[in-house]
Order: sequence, then structure tokens, then C-alpha cells
Amino acid sequence: MHILEAKNTIRVRKVLTPEQAYCKDMTISLPSALPVETEEGDIVMQDVLWDGGALRVYQEVGSQEEHGVVAGTDVEVSLHVNIVESMPREQIREPRLEAVPVRDVRLLEGTPFYDAMQRMQAFLLRADTDQMLYSFRQAAGLDTQGAIPMIGWDSPECQLRGHTTGHFLSALAFAYGATGDERLKEKAEYIVQALADCQRAFTAKEGFHPGFLSAYSEEQFDLLEQYVRYPQIWAPYYTLHKILAGLLDVYEQTGNEIALDVAVKLGQWVYERLHRLDPVQLKRMWSLYIAGEYGGMNEVLARLYQLTGDERYLATARLFDNDKLLIPCCNGIDALSGMHGNQHIPQIIGALRLYEACGELRYYAAAKNFWQAVTEHHIYAIGGVGEKEMFRRADWIYRTVSDSTAESCASYNMLKLTKDLYLREADPRYMAYYERTLFNHILAAGEKSELGRTTYFMPLKGGFRKQFYDENSCCHGTGLESPFRFGEMIYSRADGAVRIEQWIDSELEPEGILIRTQWLEDKLQLMIAFKKDFAGALLVRTPDNEEHYQTIQGPFRMGDSVIVEQPLKLLHEASPDAEDIGNLRYGPYILAALSEETDPVEIDMAELRKTEGQLEWSDDHNTLIPLAMVNDEKYHIYLQVKGA
Repeated sequence: MHILEAKNTIRVRKVLTPEQAYCKDMTISLPSALPVETEEGDIVMQDVLWDGGALRVYQEVGSQEEHGVVAGTDVEVSLHVNIVESMPREQIREPRLEAVPVRDVRLLEGTPFYDAMQRMQAFLLRADTDQMLYSFRQAAGLDTQGAIPMIGWDSPECQLRGHTTGHFLSALAFAYGATGDERLKEKAEYIVQALADCQRAFTAKEGFHPGFLSAYSEEQFDLLEQYVRYPQIWAPYYTLHKILAGLLDVYEQTGNEIALDVAVKLGQWVYERLHRLDPVQLKRMWSLYIAGEYGGMNEVLARLYQLTGDERYLATARLFDNDKLLIPCCNGIDALSGMHGNQHIPQIIGALRLYEACGELRYYAAAKNFWQAVTEHHIYAIGGVGEKEMFRRADWIYRTVSDSTAESCASYNMLKLTKDLYLREADPRYMAYYERTLFNHILAAGEKSELGRTTYFMPLKGGFRKQFYDENSCCHGTGLESPFRFGEMIYSRADGAVRIEQWIDSELEPEGILIRTQWLEDKLQLMIAFKKDFAGALLVRTPDNEEHYQTIQGPFRMGDSVIVEQPLKLLHEASPDAEDIGNLRYGPYILAALSEETDPVEIDMAELRKTEGQLEWSDDHNTLIPLAMVNDEKYHIYLQVKGA
């Protein structure tokens, strides 16, 4: 979220103008931007200037034509507007599957997932909680308890300070859920109480409004409303989202009522701050690059509404609607080219949460269409998205590989979105993408040490190595959380059945179901053991297969076991924009060729298949291992494959 790119003037071929619906007697803003097709065949979002300005209040149900021009051009725009009594809604459909909380799952020793979780747990336990609170206490005028300041993006000089503390709270909450270690809960409780103290201190200070909480003053929020740009300010609502998310995660994972109370008061502050602003001002604020980035504020406010029933939070969540994202996504238009990846994925997670809260169909359509566009046209082999943090043109994959591909934050958020959609629809395509990204990006992003360092980008251009950082960046923050979310989608439940979604050695404790994997010569074996009687059915999803679930009907008795085997073969996946270049996949793993070369590595499939076996492969010139097993070696993911 820190790389700024100049925008070139575009040549507009035509403007895509999907119909818009608005409620009568409400102050609204016409779309701040619309999708346009360029002369080069790309589809991008462009600002629009409306005749008479963008602000409207329609007083009659019916239709209206609005006119304007594409900003910076003489291209005219005509927009058909439908004025309705209320936005289309439906009775909110219950998810088809039940999520399994991480507290019900325990990872088992002997896998890279377990090892990664243990390394990060050690880091969380070692981290100084008072250091995490330094800037909050300083800003609130409280004693900093002798702590040393944070570094990097959370240093006292940085305008994003405070965001890592929010991630740290989320990490502690999920780590406690995933391990049951009371020391983690105690650290979370200490931070929550200290933040409550800071919130009270802010309220008592002159010039601060009730409920405010941050690691700096309210000035950044004042300046955003005056359209001040980065780097003078740096995404104050983004930071606020991390704090709110951390508080709600602690409440939901540990039951800490103080965390919910602090979040409620902070949510009230957001409501009071924003509901007085008109829609044109809000849209201009959210359009400011970096300064206006707001993370998933719509998502946490919708969560607050679901937890409290207070309609103010639902109304405030809607104030974060982003035309540049929602308009094309609601209408199934892929206009992601040139958009920032991780800026917009959390907004879509929020759109889906808004659907779950209020039933407005446009939010559901936006989430589903966005996921489909991203996973079908914008992902790299490892499931990650974005080059220098930006979505590129649809199906431009190999031609965009560099040392700055696949921001870790974006994959973290894509997994959250994928999980929510899957639970609602039970479409196995979601789990196929989830597996690809979990095994090959999220698992691969952590350093094999207890330093808590993670990748920011995952280099996919050949001859680079992973770079691990602890500078409190956005990706370091999500990296603190990810190892404790490994257990979120290993299992799901439905109608008395248990679905095994990911082949990761673990135990589903309430049902007493234990799974272990074993790599054999040409297949992957899953042993399912029962520590309790289980009367339901098992549905087992097999790696390497987007559609198939194997049903194993119970009942099972304590001590029973079942073996499921999945034959495997080395698969070649061609890049959509370079038929002679692709990647190799074995089971859930994308393979990396270890090489110092910068030109594409040439692989002979016939030679490679002679060594078919476990998770290490070789031909006469190259060694290949899963990217997740690579630490500091230089590697290639996109390969020139002969005999595929």
C-alpha cells in the first residue's frame, strides 16, 4: 500500500454505463467513476464529471437520464437512473455450511503448518506488549511504562502507527483459539485493558471526541476531510480498521467484554464523525490514493451491527461504499486493471458482510463477481495477485512477473473472502483456490525462524529469493495472524456430516476426528481415525481436484480408521499469456526450480518423471521442491517445460 504510480492519459473507445438504482428522498452522489474500454482493449475505471454536479435528491419513483463527460476528455456520458422506494433485498439466506472455529481444531506435529504456527507462537510470546502500546499511551498522555518505541511503519514518526497493534491483537486472539495457551489470552487482555485506559484518557482531553482511540491524535482524520494527500497523512481509517478488527477478534475468540465495549465506543465515534458528511465528500475522501484507503471499515462496522443490533453501525458501514469498485463488480464487469489489490479486497469482504447483515443483493453480486474475475483472470500460479501491489490487465500473468509480485496481504484477504463465499455456496471451486493459495503463498511467506519475519512480496520472476521483513508493514501484520488461521478451513460441517476440506494433519476435537497424511510413491494417503463414536458421514475433498468429494458413510466407532488415497501425477499449467511458459504442480504444491539463473529454466518432463516420488524432483540440471519449503534459495516458478 505504499507504491505510487503515475497514471497515463488513456484513449477512450467507449463508456460502459450500467443502470444505477437510487432510493427517492435520499441525498445521493452520482457515480464518481464509470468503467471505460480503452483503444488498447483494456477496461479501467475513469472519473466522471456530471452536469450540475454529482449531488442529487430524487423525489419521485421512476427513471432519469443523467449526463456528463469522462474527466480529462470530451467523451460524453449518458447514465440511466432508476429511482426506487427501497433497494432490492431478500430474506438473508443461511450459509449452506457451518464454519469450524479454530478452537475446535488442533494442528498435529510433523507438518510445515504446525512448525510455522509454533515459530510464530514463540514470537508472540516473546514480543513486548508495552512496546505495542507505546504510541497509544504517548498520544493519550499516559505513562509509556519504559517501553521502547516501535520501528518501521509503526514508529512514532510514521503516520500509520497503531496498525500493527491491531494485527497483534488479532494474532493473539486466533493463537489462543488455535492452541489454548492461556499466556496468549493474558497478553491480549493486558493490551485491551490498556487500550480502554487510553480511550478514557483521550475522552478526558480537550479537543477529543468521546470514544476516540488511536496511536495519534484526531488530526489525520481532520486532514482527510480536507482532502490532504499522502504522505502528509497515511490511511487513518485503514489503521482504525486494524484496531477495531483486533478488538472484535479478541471478543469473539476469548469472550473479553472490555474489547467489545472499546469497539462499540470507537464505532460510535466513527458514526458521529462520518454521518454529518455528504456523499460527494465521502467519495472524494475514499478516492484519495493511500490517504483514503480504509481497509475493511465496512466489514468491522457490519460486524458491530451484527453483534449489537445498533442500526447506526449498519448505516455507517454503507458510507464506505466505493463506486470505483462496486459499480463494475455489481454488474459483472472486470475493471480491476490498474486498481490496488489489497486496498480493494477488504472492501469486498465488507460488501459480503453487508449482504449478511441487510440482504441487499448488490453487495452479494459484487463479492461473487469480484472473486470470479480475480481467480479466473488475475492470479499467479501460487494464488497471489498484483504486481507492485496493483491488478494488471486481465490474463496478463507471465508478462507481469517480477520481484514485486503477489503481496502477502492480498492473499490473506482473498482467503477470508473465499472462506465466506464457500460457506454460503458450498461450491468446491472455492476450496480449490483456497488450497492453492494456502499451501503455496501463505505457508510459503513465513521465514523458517522465530523472528516473526514474513515476505511482503513473493518474487515470481526467476532467479530471485524471498525477502523477509519485520518492519511492521501491512504484510508483517497479516503475517502475524496467518499461522493461527491455518485451521479455519481444514473442516466444515453440514447436516451432521463433517467435510474434510484440506489435507492438513489435525484433529477436529469435538467430533474426535483425527487426520494424518502420508506421501507415497505416486499418491497421497489420508488416514482418518476416530477417537469417539461418530454417527454422521464424512465428505472428503481430494487435492488436485476441483470438483470431487468422496462420501464415506458412518456410523464409526471409537478406534475405527479409514484410509483415502489420491493418485497424483505431475501437472503442467500453462500461463494464459505464454503457452511455452508455465508452472508444475504436484498435489497441492507448486514446485520451484532452485537456480541462480535469471533466464527461464528449461525443464524436461520426461527426465523429471523418472524421479517421481516424494516432494523433491530432479532432472539432469535442476532440483525442484515445493515453494513452501524454499527459505533463502533463489528459485523459478514459471518454467520453460519440454514434453508437457
